[in-house]
Amino acid sequence: MAGGLGSRFGGDKQLVDVGPNGETFLDYAIRDALAAGIGSVVVVARTDLDALLRDHLARQHGPDLPLT
Repeated sequence: MAGGLGSRFGGDKQLVDVGPNGETFLDYAIRDALAAGIGSVVVVARTDLDALLRDHLARQHGPDLPLT
């Protein structure tokens, strides 16, 4: 999944809720990758989204999802 500033979209598309429980496109990509047997996922994000993204990922994927 490629990211960007979201200028054409009009905001941060990485954190837009698209699922019934607040899932984002990123959440679906992470779940699919882990379900397929991929052992680790790398997410590269802008510094200003770091805290929001970490909080969101912990809520959606649990505290056992390793984040560095």
